[in-house]
Amino acid sequence: MAHPAPSTTQLLHRALAADRPIFSCSRVHHTPPAPVSLIVASNLQIQLVLANKCVQRINQAQKTPEGGASSHTVDLGPILGPSRIARAWLDPLGAHLVLSTKPNDPEGQPDLLYLHRDRDKPKFSSKFKGVGVTAVAWHTPNTSESTTGPILLGTATGVIWETELSHQEERFLATPLEAYTKLAFDLGQGQYTPITGLEYHRVPHTQRYFILATTPHRLYQFLGKVGSPEERPLLQHVFQNYAQRPDKFLELPSSLKTSTLSMFYQVRQRGQASAQHPLYPVSFGWLTGSCVYTGKIDALTAQADTVTVDCQMMTFPRVSGSETAVMPRAFLITEFHAIYAYETTVRGECLLNEQIVFETELDVSSGKIRGMARDPVIGSFYVYCDYGIYKFKVEREERNIWQIYLEQNEFDLAQQFCLGDELKLEVVNARRAEDLFDQGRYLESAMHFAKTRRSFESIALKFMQIDEKSALLNYLKRKLETAKMSDRMQVSLIVVWIIEIYVSRLRQIQREGLSPDLYQQTHAEFRALLENPKIKPCLTQNKNALYDLLSVHGDKDNLVRFAEIMGDHDQVIRYHLQNDRFEAVLQILKEQRQPELYYKYGPDLMRNMPQAFVDALIEQGLKLAPARLIPSLVVGTAREQELESIRYIEHCIRRLDNKGAALHNYLVALYIKHQPEKMEEYLAEQGADPEDDLPYDVNYTLHLCQGAGLIKECVRLYCLLGQLDEAIDLALTVDLEQAKRCLEFAHEEDDQRKIWLRIAKFVVQQKNDIKQAMDCLKECQNLVNIEDILPFFPDFVTIDHFKDAICDSLQEYSKHIQDLRDEMDESNKAADGIRQEIQEYKNRYIFVKATETCSVCHGYLMARGFHLFNCGHKFHTDCLVKEIMPYLSSGRRRKVDEIQAEMTNLRLDHNDEDTQSVDSRTVRLSRKDQLRNDLDELIANECLFCGELMVKMIDRPFIEDHKFEQEVLDWL
Repeated sequence: MAHPAPSTTQLLHRALAADRPIFSCSRVHHTPPAPVSLIVASNLQIQLVLANKCVQRINQAQKTPEGGASSHTVDLGPILGPSRIARAWLDPLGAHLVLSTKPNDPEGQPDLLYLHRDRDKPKFSSKFKGVGVTAVAWHTPNTSESTTGPILLGTATGVIWETELSHQEERFLATPLEAYTKLAFDLGQGQYTPITGLEYHRVPHTQRYFILATTPHRLYQFLGKVGSPEERPLLQHVFQNYAQRPDKFLELPSSLKTSTLSMFYQVRQRGQASAQHPLYPVSFGWLTGSCVYTGKIDALTAQADTVTVDCQMMTFPRVSGSETAVMPRAFLITEFHAIYAYETTVRGECLLNEQIVFETELDVSSGKIRGMARDPVIGSFYVYCDYGIYKFKVEREERNIWQIYLEQNEFDLAQQFCLGDELKLEVVNARRAEDLFDQGRYLESAMHFAKTRRSFESIALKFMQIDEKSALLNYLKRKLETAKMSDRMQVSLIVVWIIEIYVSRLRQIQREGLSPDLYQQTHAEFRALLENPKIKPCLTQNKNALYDLLSVHGDKDNLVRFAEIMGDHDQVIRYHLQNDRFEAVLQILKEQRQPELYYKYGPDLMRNMPQAFVDALIEQGLKLAPARLIPSLVVGTAREQELESIRYIEHCIRRLDNKGAALHNYLVALYIKHQPEKMEEYLAEQGADPEDDLPYDVNYTLHLCQGAGLIKECVRLYCLLGQLDEAIDLALTVDLEQAKRCLEFAHEEDDQRKIWLRIAKFVVQQKNDIKQAMDCLKECQNLVNIEDILPFFPDFVTIDHFKDAICDSLQEYSKHIQDLRDEMDESNKAADGIRQEIQEYKNRYIFVKATETCSVCHGYLMARGFHLFNCGHKFHTDCLVKEIMPYLSSGRRRKVDEIQAEMTNLRLDHNDEDTQSVDSRTVRLSRKDQLRNDLDELIANECLFCGELMVKMIDRPFIEDHKFEQEVLDWL
């Protein structure tokens, strides 16, 4: 995968990081009070064993006020006596210190001491007195500071013990140091075989354990399972597996009586030196007298009783000025380097190519180098002299490893150690691609060339020169995956090129008759490319060019598929139409459901497969506009096509309730042409009211019906047009019933009477059937009388023929006269009743007390003019006007104002002649009474509280908005 070019800031940071040394050296700001004999370190704890039999603790996690690390000294001189400390081991927590002593007196015995970091008084081991302990294997998962957990002790005689040291406070009785002690294995078999190194670890997520033990010239490995991590002793079952078998070991010749076993533990994160908890080794180094034996630890796939893999032997580096290799004084191993300490120099040798990568000369004023110690938790290591301590910090020692693997053509490992660096990955991928190309592995080479930023043109030309289209295709596809879609020109070039290669390959397979499976596979790859949504914009942009490319190669199937992918259904449909594949066209229309396609290609389908096309139209329902489908329906005059058109239009009218005039008119024309018997039913379904908007053109339909001789339909259409005379004349040529149907369209009595007269005249004059004429008189419901049709009879007709009709008519007249008399009598009675009520109302009165008050202002009612209502409510006239005015119309309000103004003027004029309620000279009311009556009509038609006005005021609030705040304040 190609990466974007790094920025200037990123390049600067990389350059600065590359300038920093991998192993940075700094002196610890601490001067020991006596020469340093031993150093052990773990978890930021450094413990110095001094020549004066003191142990000095340096806690780098705690700082003094001066900024240095806090220190504390424990004097062991009085306890050790004539013995000295020979070896020291510190557990990963930095809490448990184990010391092995060696007597200065040949007759003395070695001891084992335990010193907790929170105590100044050590404990002697009673179980290991006289046993020279030379190696300790810690229980790395341990997190307790009060106990060490099960540990292994190696002795000078080759015996391995398992024990557990416990730190507990002594109270009344002495508490033993060892929780238990168990002899685990004997490597020496009674001979002096000092164990120089000892490690044991649990394989992650299993119950398997492995143990590494070294002697001066042998490396032993023990593998096995335990029942439970809580059982004690823990490793008994592991060692029991080797009790009856000969020893399994690796032996290297050595003239020395010692060797060094060093482990590199798994780190928390790549690029950091701190180890993961619990400590677990990933590689080891074993320094013997002849060489350094290194390798990886792989316990998960361990077989044949070994966990060491990819092992190699390395000779000691030569010291400058010496022709031979010199045995170093101390040794330890990191992830990729072996660190050697000489008298004044510290050197680092790469484990991969055995090249010296750094060399540091220390200050000899502090004395010669005595040894090295590493803090396995932090990852730093210390080199100590007599009076000086130097700290070496590992600074991403893996940063240059990719170059070493690259030089060795280990491309996978080189890529792994690029750690995502784009520049490094670019170099690795380019080298790998070139190497694969030289080997003739062109497909793989193309894949890796695509990951680089090498010139696209140069790589493409490289594969074209060797005519390797498969590799070129692979390169183009990978390049397309990594290309930026914003670079349209390059993407377009790659896409078109890939398509051209695929089309050519498909043609070649067909032409040469190669395997059908190969064709199917290639075709599937090609279709997958076309369906890739990432390149959809590019395909759309270059659609026409790709159409031309596929057409030139004659690849019609892929041309259709490409058009389908592009959503270019016009292209696909045109292709199918050219090949008379109408079923495929109809299927596309059904799948896409785009109305425009139905409108555009409907004529072709209607012409060639009308039934199936109409079925598809019916399935679409309201999604299609029937009016836009008329060009498809009228495309041909064949009977089959027009019958299918009738079926679709009937569906639109009856199921979809379509009212389109064009559709109805076309259906009328088709009915008259092919199914005239349906016309009468169709016209009846559309209604008989000429005032309604009929969906068809009546004049056009009448013209067609006249041409087809459909008399009944013509009669109905004449009636719809309001031409009743023409309708009756035409209907009478058929029969009387048809003429009577015209009555359905005559809504006025005059029109109905005219129709009955025409029918009667036809019966009398044309049929000369007096009996049937009399029947018509009965049926017309008195619209026509005998006297109306008498002029139609000939002179020779006697009265006997219609005597009964005349008698019936006279009886009807008599009945009608009597009905009028009855109505007059009822009217007179009603008028008398009204006169009586008026007289009673004139004499009606109501008593009003002096204490009565107005229902609005609650003032005394008789203080000024007032109005009384039958319901009992009483109002001052001015209060009533004021309350009712807001609910009157503007015209009525204006009228009330005019009346009040005129009444005021009359009072001011003091006209004595107008003071009477009735004018003395005339019977008319006076002007004042007339104004008062007009005012009463406007404001006193109904009670303000009991009339309709109160109902209309139901939504009015009790308190008006402008008075609400004042009302609230009054209540508060």
